[in-house]
Amino acid sequence: MYANNIPVYQIDRDAKAKKQVLQIYQRYAGKYGYRQLQLFLWQDHGIWMNHKKVLRLMQTLGIQSRIRRKRCISIGN
Repeated sequence: MYANNIPVYQIDRDAKAKKQVLQIYQRYAGKYGYRQLQLFLWQDHGIWMNHKKVLRLMQTLGIQSRIRRKRCISIGN
């Protein structure tokens, strides 16, 4: 019934955006999450991208930020 509406090939509309997100991610060695990556895209390249789109692209690429260990502060005598 709807067989004619199914496209034969899928065009990746986000290919350029994926490349940019991956480039920023690798530039900062995976330290930062989607919120900070969105700001780096804006500050470094002048590219405004919604934070939800950045998160979705990171999930499809299978990349996550490294969780940095919290430093313990000891107060001596």
